[in-house]
Amino acid sequence: MIANTCKADVRAIRRHINSNTIAIVGSCPQYPHGAVDPITELAALAKSHDIGLHVDCCLGSFVVPFMRKAGFDFPGESSRGTARLRSGLTMAVRCRV
Repeated sequence: MIANTCKADVRAIRRHINSNTIAIVGSCPQYPHGAVDPITELAALAKSHDIGLHVDCCLGSFVVPFMRKAGFDFPGESSRGTARLRSGLTMAVRCRV
């Protein structure tokens, strides 16, 4: 994590990928600070290593599903989760094959 932005450090993640890595996880946004990880860069990194990318949408779950229609797409993303448990709602996970 980059301290002053609270976002995922793509360079650090790249350095730690090895033969045991099966997926990268990013947040869009993360709960405590509302920071959005660089999902496009994480997706490209996951795709280049043929591993999964899971995007945790947390509170962004109300907006993120419509981002593709607005022109935002994340090629390489393999799953996206939304967890509304904090509000007493159910959890839904969307997977793309």
